[in-house]
Amino acid sequence: MSQIYKDGAKVLKLIKTKNIGLKGACFKLKRNVRPIYALINKILPVRKKLENEIQKKWKDCEDIELASLMLFDYWKSGKISGGGAVKHKIMEKFKPSKFLAKNLKKQKRWVIINQFKKPKNTKILGKQDEIIPDLYCIEDSAEIAKMIKNSEIISQEKASCMPVASLRLKKGNWNAIDACAAPGNKTLQLAGRMKKLSTGKIYAYELNPNRFGLLRRRIKEYRADNVKAINGDYLKAEIPKNVKVAIVDPSCSGSGIISHQLIDNGKITVQPDLVTERLKSLSYFQEKVLTKTLNIPGIQQVLYSTCSVHKIEDENVVHNVLSSFWRKFKLVKALPKWKRRGFGDYGELMVRVNPLEDKTQGFFVALIKRRSLRLGHHIIKRTHRYWSKKKHIKFN
Repeated sequence: MSQIYKDGAKVLKLIKTKNIGLKGACFKLKRNVRPIYALINKILPVRKKLENEIQKKWKDCEDIELASLMLFDYWKSGKISGGGAVKHKIMEKFKPSKFLAKNLKKQKRWVIINQFKKPKNTKILGKQDEIIPDLYCIEDSAEIAKMIKNSEIISQEKASCMPVASLRLKKGNWNAIDACAAPGNKTLQLAGRMKKLSTGKIYAYELNPNRFGLLRRRIKEYRADNVKAINGDYLKAEIPKNVKVAIVDPSCSGSGIISHQLIDNGKITVQPDLVTERLKSLSYFQEKVLTKTLNIPGIQQVLYSTCSVHKIEDENVVHNVLSSFWRKFKLVKALPKWKRRGFGDYGELMVRVNPLEDKTQGFFVALIKRRSLRLGHHIIKRTHRYWSKKKHIKFN
């Protein structure tokens, strides 16, 4: 039996526990990370249906994850790699079928150019995204796979690129932080933007040792020499000097991630108003991370984002934290060209992505900037006395 099937089945079982995402589960493997990720990513939209087919004809199947992977390959290519009892059972019980042709749509993926190792030929990527620079929506091919393997392009969902694209960066000598960095997509994207604008560094924090190892490997692989990875608790960390920009993308429910929903439910749902004890606990942690970041001396802009569709992790976190910081900070409109906006009084300033309608993962983005020391055209410093007279909370 092919080792890819064995390891792929382990990954499917891992992500079914809800404790880890597809990428994180794949990077726990010591080999064949990319082919296994590609295989499971293809199988997820039809996983439930495949399992139903197996349960109909092979009721006493002991490893349904392994059987699903092998049956998928059999119906897709007409063959199963390697040998073994599971292969013989599938060949015996299942005939060649047009099941996948009926149930699988032709897949496209989003990729963004690696600014540290740019591809020589970008024409193959087609038309650049209208909102996010260097982002492309492409169909898989051997040449695309080679570019990804060579780290010339990074496979990254459009929604995941939105937070860093929202930042309004200026030239200068300044540092940045990524408070919860692994697996590192946003870190690498910001590193690419900073390369052209700042001589400073990104300090990327990750508490989990395994995820930190993944973060370090990716930084090295993509040659992002302006990133310093730190294995530690951001909430307890002493922040470096001259930090002007921060990304806060803390642990969340992952309810906007399509693969999570397909694993859990076999379908995609959007429930913005859902509140559970787990969501309350997550939102408490998210507020702590955002609060610590806004307390950094001299911080100029903070990007808060989640891959959640729930208000309790999104607009509510921003509202609760800014209620204590509104005199110093304000919301500014993130990605003005993006049509879908947030909920509530200041929802128009925030970004929402709907996984059912926007052809990418569910996401939330809010851009928070330090208020200017000027009031209108007058040179009036906003002193404590000035703000103490302000009674009405204002976020913009």
